Amino acid sequence: MRHINYCIILALLLTGTLVAATDLETLAQKCPAGTVGFIATSGTEEFGPEFEASILGQIAGDAQVKSFFEQLIASVGKISPEFNGEKAKAYIDFAKQVLRSPTIAAMRVDPENPSADPMLILMSKTVTDKTEFSAALENMLKPWLESKKMQKQSIKGSTVYTSADSNDCEFAYLAQAGDLFLAVVNDKELTMLADGSPNVELAGILKEVPDSQDAFIGYVDIQQILALVQKESGQDYETAKAVLQSLGLSDLRYGLVHGGFEGSSVAAQSRLQVSTGQGLWKAFSPADRSLFNSVDPNAMQAGVAHIAPEVLYDTILNAIPQTDPNAGGVGAKIAEAEAMLDFKIRDDLLANLEGTFMGYALAPTPDLLGGGYVVTARLKDAKKVETCLLYLGNVIASHGKEQVQVTSQQTADGKQIHIWAVGPIAMVQIIPSWTIEGDTLIFTTHPSLTKNVMTRLAAGQQGSIVSDPRFAALLKTVPQDAFAIGLSDSQANARQLMRGLQQVWPMLNMGLMQQGIQLPIMLPSIDTYIERMEPGVRYLRKTADGIEGYYKGSGLEVSTGGVAGTAMAAAILMPALAKTKQIAQRVVSGTNLKGIGTASIVYAADHEGRFPSSFEDLVREADVSSKTLESPRKPKGFDGPDYILVPGLTDNAAAEMVLAYENPGFIRDDQVNVLYADGHVAVESKATLKENLQKTYEYLGKPIPEIDWGSK
Repeated sequence: MRHINYCIILALLLTGTLVAATDLETLAQKCPAGTVGFIATSGTEEFGPEFEASILGQIAGDAQVKSFFEQLIASVGKISPEFNGEKAKAYIDFAKQVLRSPTIAAMRVDPENPSADPMLILMSKTVTDKTEFSAALENMLKPWLESKKMQKQSIKGSTVYTSADSNDCEFAYLAQAGDLFLAVVNDKELTMLADGSPNVELAGILKEVPDSQDAFIGYVDIQQILALVQKESGQDYETAKAVLQSLGLSDLRYGLVHGGFEGSSVAAQSRLQVSTGQGLWKAFSPADRSLFNSVDPNAMQAGVAHIAPEVLYDTILNAIPQTDPNAGGVGAKIAEAEAMLDFKIRDDLLANLEGTFMGYALAPTPDLLGGGYVVTARLKDAKKVETCLLYLGNVIASHGKEQVQVTSQQTADGKQIHIWAVGPIAMVQIIPSWTIEGDTLIFTTHPSLTKNVMTRLAAGQQGSIVSDPRFAALLKTVPQDAFAIGLSDSQANARQLMRGLQQVWPMLNMGLMQQGIQLPIMLPSIDTYIERMEPGVRYLRKTADGIEGYYKGSGLEVSTGGVAGTAMAAAILMPALAKTKQIAQRVVSGTNLKGIGTASIVYAADHEGRFPSSFEDLVREADVSSKTLESPRKPKGFDGPDYILVPGLTDNAAAEMVLAYENPGFIRDDQVNVLYADGHVAVESKATLKENLQKTYEYLGKPIPEIDWGSK
């Protein structure tokens, strides 16, 4: 039952997408007091046309892309027989039914007992025919109902589906009442089936969201969470509160993000409600957008910001003593570091960074395999900053030993480019380097790139990203008080994303093929849609009572580093990916043992507390299917049982007594599923299983039978 609820909730939450705001407001009113956050969507029935007109919608509707994902779902389904074939189709069909409708997924924490497990709630106001919706729900639950793992009841006028296992640690249920569908975890009193006081506050939050921006909504009540933390931690919270006040975070009230589709783009807005005149927020000022004139016209992404480093430093350092007024450890460590560096971190370095920063990313080229990153910072005293960085380079060299090489190159005009080469990343041509040109610090990921930026800055006004009228027009839409601004070449980002995936895909395919999982051989082409993408923009700004954010773009923007990181991570993680099937089989086998344990407890209740003496007893008297007694981990040709039962135990046995376990003879990874007398299942090493079996048979007064332990 637990798996049903979690799978449904996760699938629906992660695929969240738009309806009339009044429907969402109605659902929000049903959220109980203590709801600390939610995500919501108005349903594809409402925003479908807008989505289909967007680039994401056009890609999703492409026949080649659809075929690719159908093959992918079929391949992944082979990992676990529990979610394969008709079962997988039933889950997908039901998820589609729900996603067509206004839906809210919320979390509620008990204000009187914050440490208790939170209530997880999913509510959907169905827009499809009720008979059709009910049929889809019944079809999804059919295997669970037929196996009697779930039961169907009528409670408070609702059709309710609950677990038949009274030992489930979370009380979870699905319910349908008219056009309302519910999936709830940790609601033993069935409070969501009763009519409670309407949650006017949450409905009011949704009322503020424009109809064009409710395809996806996320909300978190930060003030309520802080109150719960205070109640749970008591006096200890006063210390944390003092720190939050120093940082300007004590009056954080809520965070809200919402978005939809505008033409071919995704558009989203965010808001963090907080007073911005104190603490960390004082470090942010309007950004100098003229710096975009210095950005390479080939940049995939570019950004400018104004952040005062010394203000951040002072605010954080002033907050630290609040945790322990008598502690001088942080100050002592800073003094120790400054003695080693031979300069003052705040006064010599941070205070001489004016606060104006610019950065951009370039796509990989034959000369820059990992792509390139550029960061520049405007300086107050260039000479002091240069001296600090030279000292820092010396410290890095002395501590890096053979892994780090600190050197410099001289350009034709006599200027110095300083290089901090680190062995592992230098292999992919990422070689950090820096120099100072006038009042600007230049830091890049390769010396040749540093030289290129020096040349651009020295030459003054020239072609840049905003020479393109599309980017220039976007920049004009940004409020003058924005403290961080970003521009994205959506086409370049999408092309780089596809290149990165094309590099990773063969490795991923080969690794999984060895486990019997065949992914589609080729990725679908989306070149036609990439050509239609418009550039993207994003920004952050301060208002009197919060931080506001805005984004508009294709929804596919990724950084060069993200793609490169994906490729490197895939290479590193291939051994783990190759074990996907084995992990899934171990989970299924553990679930089988859990079923055996539940059936054994039921059996004992009917037999004066005695557990079964054989699995045949469970098949004959507890409706255990032969399929449950088959471990998916057992290899073909292995001559021996799948699971081994320890006969003679009763329900009075201690929790650490072993009731049943996987046959260790076919276990090769030293991770054996073991069922204990209290019904819980744990994964143990063979050595631990031996110890626990020894205790169990000593308790029974019997010798341990001969067991095939196989090899580790």
